[in-house]
Amino acid sequence: TGKDVGMGGAYDIGPQRISWAQHMLTNWIGDHGFLHTLDISVRMPNLVGDVIWWRGTVTGKKIVDGHGLVQISLTATNQKEEISAFGTSTIVLPTRLSGPVVFPILRLLD
Repeated sequence: TGKDVGMGGAYDIGPQRISWAQHMLTNWIGDHGFLHTLDISVRMPNLVGDVIWWRGTVTGKKIVDGHGLVQISLTATNQKEEISAFGTSTIVLPTRLSGPVVFPILRLLD
């Protein structure tokens, strides 16, 4: 229940909250893009009854080796406006110049 470890009640675990960020991003990306990197830092628990809103902001766009990259800054905020998790992501999207995303992507793109 969480009380036995001093949490005051049931709570989520970090990987669950990270999966919510992945879900939000892949919905935004659509069927023709690719979630290339995701780096999340979970800083506080989400107790049952808490609300979490994941938000992302585009912080950069560039083309690397013909791949259209979009850098995203992410935050998870609860109903008290506390940031419970944050991170970054790199998305690969099709471009007008390069066309569709070509797989496999064999290395980490910068």
